[in-house]
Amino acid sequence: MSKKFTLEQKLGYLKVLEENGMNKSKAARELQISRSSLQKIYDALWGEYISRKETIEYESVVLKEKEIELKQNLSKNMQLVKEAWEEAMFTPEEIKSLSPTNRINLIRILTPYAAKQIEDGGLEQRETEVTSFIQKISRKITKR
Repeated sequence: MSKKFTLEQKLGYLKVLEENGMNKSKAARELQISRSSLQKIYDALWGEYISRKETIEYESVVLKEKEIELKQNLSKNMQLVKEAWEEAMFTPEEIKSLSPTNRINLIRILTPYAAKQIEDGGLEQRETEVTSFIQKISRKITKR
């Protein structure tokens, strides 16, 4: 009875072949298939394997660049939130004057707001709006 391999399995076998320095005997032993089966897979799909491999490698590079960009933007936006928070709270004494419950309440209110601002395109264009919002919230909580 002959084995039927899926396309993805076959492409995976070609990856093992490449990892074994194109030594078909060694790769076939590792994969527990016959050398002739591996040769047939190689003959039929090597071009597609190389094509997909290049596409995947390119997409991986693009995704890595986007990830770096997103991390930088997140870091920048979080810094703006931190600065707005510090500006709104004015002094360490005012922060200390808030009860732990009020500090937690303030954080609960500000965190979703900051996340929404980041999602809507960042805080850079809205720095004054964010600062004003944080000041209003901190005043309300301080008055309680």
